[in-house]
Amino acid sequence: MSVQERISRISSADLRSLPAEVASLLQNAERAVVLGEQYAHEGATSLRRCCETGARLEAAHARLELVCAQLRKQLSVLEQLVRKLEARDHRLLEALRQLRARNHETMGALEAIFARLRAQAIDQALWRATGGTERTLYDFVDTDSVDELRKQGIAEVASLHTLQAEALQLVAQINARYEQMRQQSTVILVPLDYRLVYATEKTSRQVNELKSIESLLHTSLYTHHDRVHHYVQRTLATDTAGSDDQTAAATAAPRAGVSSDGRASLSVTSFPTSERALQSLRHADAQLSQSLGTAYDALQRIVTLTHDVDQRMLKYSSAQKNAVAFFQDLEACGSDIKQKLNRLDELEVLFDQRRADARFVFDELLNLVTWYDLFCTAHQEMIFEILRRHKELARQQQLVDSFAAELEAMHRDEAQKRSHFYEFYGRYLPASLCPAIMEPAPHYQIVPRTLITNLPRLQQTHDERPSRSMIDSQLRAAASSTTHISDNRT
Repeated sequence: MSVQERISRISSADLRSLPAEVASLLQNAERAVVLGEQYAHEGATSLRRCCETGARLEAAHARLELVCAQLRKQLSVLEQLVRKLEARDHRLLEALRQLRARNHETMGALEAIFARLRAQAIDQALWRATGGTERTLYDFVDTDSVDELRKQGIAEVASLHTLQAEALQLVAQINARYEQMRQQSTVILVPLDYRLVYATEKTSRQVNELKSIESLLHTSLYTHHDRVHHYVQRTLATDTAGSDDQTAAATAAPRAGVSSDGRASLSVTSFPTSERALQSLRHADAQLSQSLGTAYDALQRIVTLTHDVDQRMLKYSSAQKNAVAFFQDLEACGSDIKQKLNRLDELEVLFDQRRADARFVFDELLNLVTWYDLFCTAHQEMIFEILRRHKELARQQQLVDSFAAELEAMHRDEAQKRSHFYEFYGRYLPASLCPAIMEPAPHYQIVPRTLITNLPRLQQTHDERPSRSMIDSQLRAAASSTTHISDNRT
């Protein structure tokens, strides 16, 4: 029997005839049952909504898992691409650093050899003999060609720096785009930490909370209301009969039973005496607020759990929308990255070509360094060679003069001996006997008697010729420099 059915059996006149305290107890009991049933209804409604949302949540979870797996895969591919691009940019940067170091080394070696050429003055006898205007070895350098090579080397390095800077900018843009996509993916990947049984656990807790409300409604609120209702009925019956026996029966403790609606009910004979029953009802009425508070707390927990599931569903829905937007952005990002990769490939081809050109220029400059170094050595050797030749020419001239004097003396001695033979013996011999006996003495001469050389007479004093070990060391240094150039070409 519902509360409204019980209330309809008690007329307004009967209610007005009740004592104020009893009427208040009846109203409190009725309000408590109404609130309890309202809490149970709201809890059941919230539970049904949570179950429906949970079913949709599980389906969304499965779809989101597939989306997030694909998303992670795409991010992994993009991250690997960024790392490879960083490695490629590092290769360009390292190649540029090596070329800069080689440029610095080459220009330093060139300046050093030019300083050596400027410091090496030409002997006055040399430039006077040739009529040239060169006063130092540096004057023989083709400065225009050398400056052109130096400018070309500097321009090549600057061009390589520009290409590397553009490549670095492209890699930075791709990396920034990757970081943007990674940050965007965080709002999608967060729900993946949620368990698939999340909604099931929530609804299970809600079922337990709803059972606690229903149990409290049956064991406390309904029982109290039945006791108050029976007490009111017995009170009204006692007033109508005017019998002390009936009054005693009305105040008797009600006996527990089951009503037609399945709730606990009390029989009339189970009530205690009037004063004891009223005292018991007062005590139960004081506990109504606590029972309703317990039921309300359980309802709030049910509502909170439903709200949690709803919020989770909102996050899943938002994550799916964000995933759609993410893959759209990823498609646009892929097109943009493809363009940048194509440009980066072009830059690498240009960089390798320019690097080969720069290496060729540096090789030529290093060849010039080696050439001018050997030029300095050859000039020094030429000075010593001139001195040696003059010395050797003087020695040979001295030998020629000595041999000429000795031959002249031998001729005079032989002529004197032949004259003495003719004077004492030859004139008595007939001419036809031995005509050759009358031949003159042989007269040998050295031709040419004096050798004329065009080698100039050096006016400056020069050190003695370097030792063989010094020359060998210079030759080894030149060979080492040539080997260094060959290695760089390789």
